[in-house]
Amino acid sequence: MTEPLAGGTAAAPFSMRAAASLTSAVVRAARQLLTDLERGRRIDAAVLRGATEAAFGASDATGAWNWKIAYDACEVATVLFLRKFGSAIRARSGSPPAMLSMLAKIAGLLPTHTRRSLESEALQQFSTPIPLGLVACTAAGTTPADRVFEALSGYRLPRHLCRARWRRGGVERVGGSPRFYEPFTDSEGNLCSRPVYRDGQPVESREAIARGGPFDRELASLPPVPGALDQVVQRFGTDMVAEVTGRSRRIVRKRDRLVVESRAGSANLAETAAFMDDVKRILMFSDAGGTGRSYHAELSARNRRLRVHYLLEPGWKADAAIQGLGRTNRTNQAQPPLFRPIATDLKAEKRFLSTIARRLDTLGAITRGQR
Repeated sequence: MTEPLAGGTAAAPFSMRAAASLTSAVVRAARQLLTDLERGRRIDAAVLRGATEAAFGASDATGAWNWKIAYDACEVATVLFLRKFGSAIRARSGSPPAMLSMLAKIAGLLPTHTRRSLESEALQQFSTPIPLGLVACTAAGTTPADRVFEALSGYRLPRHLCRARWRRGGVERVGGSPRFYEPFTDSEGNLCSRPVYRDGQPVESREAIARGGPFDRELASLPPVPGALDQVVQRFGTDMVAEVTGRSRRIVRKRDRLVVESRAGSANLAETAAFMDDVKRILMFSDAGGTGRSYHAELSARNRRLRVHYLLEPGWKADAAIQGLGRTNRTNQAQPPLFRPIATDLKAEKRFLSTIARRLDTLGAITRGQR
């Protein structure tokens, strides 16, 4: 009965000493990385590894540290950099948008978290980027004395239209329905803000409406942005594209007009047969067509061309992506497919895609000869 108590009291000081030693090593690595940030040098994997090995006196192969600890040291170096130069950056920028641009350049010097544990991948754990932290802090610093025009209408506005106007005396957001807010004190004594109503209707700023009119008219005159499926169908035509999805209707181009076309329940079977019989050269399929079907270069099929499989919008789960990739890579095929995951230039999207690519390797979906 006394042994667990004795063991627990003896283990606690050791745990505290180990945590203190780990913290000291992380800070030493961070201070070494700080010199690279001060000189504007990019911190790649080799630089990060060298700083961490020097701080711990051993490599990651010995188990003294892992890459999560190395990334933590890199973030500590970023905090030290902002503590040292944050005031100067704020004074030099003069406005949050200018400061956001300067912080984006600093974030470009940091490495991406490409080496992550299985737990981090399963929980989708990511660190908050510095520019996003500035946006959150700026939004949290809005007070009832500021004038905030809330954009109630408009969804996913174009980047050149969805920008914030910063000026002395408050924040003004262009677009949507501008509404007035008033300060009030809640039951706990906290100073808050709420929208102003008159006769049950929200009070709007005529000045803001006059300023936002040209933007609203420009936004209304912009052509609609089609989705990926519609873009492919409208670009190559239904005579060349076979679609195996769960859609019952779609927008297609006929001559110079866009029309809504209905799809029968048996359309997926006919489209699959058209692709495998080499009637249609392009095949698009979603999760609805990613189970129980085969699109590989089967030896008995007429279409035995090389499959160039583009992975668009892979989602959050690697097993779902593997399920879809397995539709074009099966036994009894003339040749294996060529996989091409697609991502934009957004680092966050590339990070998610790299996680899925790594899971594909660990689960054996991509062999060495197919990389």
